[in-house]
Amino acid sequence: MPIALEALPLYALKASLYLISFSVIFVVVYLAQNEVTRYRSRIKNLPGPRGWPVVGNLFQNRDAIPAVTYQQWSRKYGPVFQVQLGNTTAVVINSARAAKQLFLGQSHAMNSRPVFYVFHGKVSKAVTSIGTSPWDESCKRRRKLAAGALNRARVDTYGPLLNLEAREFLRDLLGACRDGAAAAIDFRPAVKRFSLNLSLTLNYGTRVSSVKSLTDDPLLSEIIYVEGEISKLRDTGANYANYIPLLRYWEPVAERLGFGATPRGHAADIGRRRLEYNNTLLEKLRDEVRRGEDKPCIQGAVLRDPESAKLTKEELISVSLSMMAGADSNQPTLSWACLLLAHRPDIQAKAYAAIRDAGVLQLPSDAYASTKVEYVEALTKEISRYYVVLKLALPKATYADVAWEGATIPANTVVFLNAWACNRGEPFPSCHRAPPL
Repeated sequence: MPIALEALPLYALKASLYLISFSVIFVVVYLAQNEVTRYRSRIKNLPGPRGWPVVGNLFQNRDAIPAVTYQQWSRKYGPVFQVQLGNTTAVVINSARAAKQLFLGQSHAMNSRPVFYVFHGKVSKAVTSIGTSPWDESCKRRRKLAAGALNRARVDTYGPLLNLEAREFLRDLLGACRDGAAAAIDFRPAVKRFSLNLSLTLNYGTRVSSVKSLTDDPLLSEIIYVEGEISKLRDTGANYANYIPLLRYWEPVAERLGFGATPRGHAADIGRRRLEYNNTLLEKLRDEVRRGEDKPCIQGAVLRDPESAKLTKEELISVSLSMMAGADSNQPTLSWACLLLAHRPDIQAKAYAAIRDAGVLQLPSDAYASTKVEYVEALTKEISRYYVVLKLALPKATYADVAWEGATIPANTVVFLNAWACNRGEPFPSCHRAPPL
């Protein structure tokens, strides 16, 4: 039975009123101070939409993906403009010309990465990959070693691995379609195995023996799941705690109230599990290198480089994290390529004719991986343009001040390269969210 206010002791009533008043005043002061902070963070002389209080431009035009929305806004604000994602001011580059001017013309000031609350504070608190690390001396050392393992001479040694994986992929497809007898197949398991094998063989010199291993092998199942979750937690548009500090205070409260797993706890767990399997793979490869039984691979080349002695264990794993990221991102590109080719047999025929006319079919099988066919190279680039995995690319951060048409973009500003817009030019009317494969 509800208690009337008259029945409460006077001191309890006053305490409740004080608490309510204090809470209201706190919220009002916080919001006012937050809006002042957001206003001051805007970049002078750089156009861009104003957005809403607290959330900025986060929830505007939610029917389209952010990259498409930014592409449409570029018609009004120009190829380079600013948006406010909660408390974070970000610069969006929407044309190839502007990208060339900024990323090539002022490359010294555009080579860092931003630090995000969810990904860097929870998932990669202990170790970050090269591609997500802010620019510093450690990142410089890691990039140098990775570049040495990916130079032309080294890449040529990986040719047999690429050739093997490509042939295994085709063999999986032929088996699934029963040499053409099946009317329709599910190509996703073959794509998943091929993508994972590319990352495992190139980075660690190990591989998935069969499609069945993807579900039967606990380690492989763990890698597939965790890498998929990493992609979600790295999503720059979906993790709102990156931009709205108020949400960060809610997470521990939710844990205390027993609302189940929170993004904070889940993110930390995913980060821990990723380090565990990468450490397992790295130690296995280190033993093989010590015994001289390792196959040519990126991490093996790094371990054999005398400079690697200067790297800590965390920095070595950082190199691995960078290479393993492709285990998840290659899959949608290859899946969309299969769909495109299935609907365009004319492209298949033209590619086959180009391969035949280049004399590739007469070459020994181990030469296929390094053979150049102009049409196939152009088709590969077009497929990358046709389906952009990271439509806003990997976010960058300015390392120093950057100039753009009368505006000065200060150091430590988040920068998004709208790869979707750069690849497609004028937006299409129906560019909304793509259906899941």
